[in-house]
Amino acid sequence: EQLRVWRASKARNHRWPHLAESDMHEVRFGPEPQRFSSAEDSEALGDPGENIFVISLMRRPTKLRRVLHKLHEIGLTATIVDAIDGDGFTSQEEVASLGAKTLPGYVGHKNTLPCLTTGQLGCFMSHFQIWQHMVDNNIESALILEDDFDLQEDFQRRLGDMLEEARGEDWNLMYLGRSPTEPDKRMVSRHLREPGYTLWTVAYIFRLDAARALVEAQVQGRLAPLDHYFSIGMGKGLGGHWNENAMEWAQHIPQVLRGLAITPPLVMPYAGSMFLSDTAMFRNGTKFLDDLPWSGDSNMPLGGNGAYEQKWRKDRDIKTL
Repeated sequence: EQLRVWRASKARNHRWPHLAESDMHEVRFGPEPQRFSSAEDSEALGDPGENIFVISLMRRPTKLRRVLHKLHEIGLTATIVDAIDGDGFTSQEEVASLGAKTLPGYVGHKNTLPCLTTGQLGCFMSHFQIWQHMVDNNIESALILEDDFDLQEDFQRRLGDMLEEARGEDWNLMYLGRSPTEPDKRMVSRHLREPGYTLWTVAYIFRLDAARALVEAQVQGRLAPLDHYFSIGMGKGLGGHWNENAMEWAQHIPQVLRGLAITPPLVMPYAGSMFLSDTAMFRNGTKFLDDLPWSGDSNMPLGGNGAYEQKWRKDRDIKTL
């Protein structure tokens, strides 16, 4: 059964970057129409309405059950999107054939891994396909959630209030949950901040102009870990306090994002979710992209513990899982 799911994920990867109907699964638990703001111009405020997309890996059925339970419990209509699974790639050539590449000369910074992981690759590509879907379908605003989200109390009303607080602000990215690495740049209102260099992409609202700017810039051809990408895309952290490579990365990452962050957050990762992370090197199966063979194909998953991974573990005295 695991092999069958892996092969389905591998086939699904090759439909990227567009979303087919078979890659999307609508669940209707919310009111019709679904709105968070009561204002007549709610769409202009960035209200995503029914455009809520939850990224879900096929091989994570336990996470999916939890997602469905939470959506039903709170009463939200959303679309479950089959994620791009980095574990499904068996060569670097396979990734390159889809047009996905790391930014030139990519090297991880002091606070991340030295090489991009297959999980980080799948994460970026999974989010990108939703931006592409927004552009293809002229979706003005979308709430994008990862499958480890935990919605905070009174979510719908508070989100509507936050959209109203943001009235008059020129934003195209709104973090509903985040992990800041530096003080906020500006206090916008009681519950909104202009963030500095920020981690996590567990929950955010993306507006069409942001999606269009990144899609038209073909950023999939110079990618990096998504949360760091967003921070540099906002022009944050260029002094190098968290990412000493920020200025170099900024030569390849378009600074087109205008971010706001809700404080306190409306969404957090659920407790313990990090131990099921598909982007960190916490489990067997996640590999460094550079450890994949350059060419060839396989109808079986590849093992880990390649040369780059071995060196990384040896340098840090970390044993193989």
